[in-house]
Amino acid sequence: MQTLFVNLAVKDVQKSTEFYIKLGFKKIDHFSNDKVSCIQLSKTNYFMLLEDDIFKSFIPNHDLTPRGNHLNQLNSLMLSSVDEVNQIGDLALSLGAKEIRPAEHMGEGMYVRTFTDLDGYGLEIGWMDEALVPVEMR
Repeated sequence: MQTLFVNLAVKDVQKSTEFYIKLGFKKIDHFSNDKVSCIQLSKTNYFMLLEDDIFKSFIPNHDLTPRGNHLNQLNSLMLSSVDEVNQIGDLALSLGAKEIRPAEHMGEGMYVRTFTDLDGYGLEIGWMDEALVPVEMR
């Protein structure tokens, strides 16, 4: 089985953890402590929320990218329906996320909402008609 862990430097692991839990994602306690939280996005995809000092220990001789208007990454997560996208998108904004661009129907069969989380990481949530997904990706 292949699993993807995306490591994200965060200012406050507790606040970031609460944000993702309130969006409906699950914290995996086995890989979490007071400075690290493992957030399950799907069966095999996870965010590892690492407080800045822990993240910096992974990247010796490098600095963290300044937070703010610097966006170097946009993580996309496809959900099961337009309603779920809107539900999570509205909730994220109410919890302090910042909308990057308005909700958008991207052609026939695709809908996305894009925002930054509490630490400024880009997150695009969307729905795609399964008929548009190639067989090898299902």
